[in-house]
Amino acid sequence: MTRLGAAPLVADTSVLASEVEWAIRALGAVTLEDLLYRRLRTAWYVPTARESAVLPAAERMAALLGWSAARRQSEISGVRARLASELGFLAE
Repeated sequence: MTRLGAAPLVADTSVLASEVEWAIRALGAVTLEDLLYRRLRTAWYVPTARESAVLPAAERMAALLGWSAARRQSEISGVRARLASELGFLAE
């Protein structure tokens, strides 16, 4: 694991940048949705970072997994669509 230490993925949250690499290497995360919902559970347990974690997490995953720009954008779009659908009741 790289020496990212305690640097937050997103300011003012408990989610660490190094957790992205850990989730990939130790837990086998391969998609952004998998990372944010199942491996780090950020989407469930860190509501203040739900949306703000998407881009930094995607950028880190893209660098570590060799994603193309198209793959990165597809992953971001997929997670944002899921986030929006979960909060759809707020628009009603």
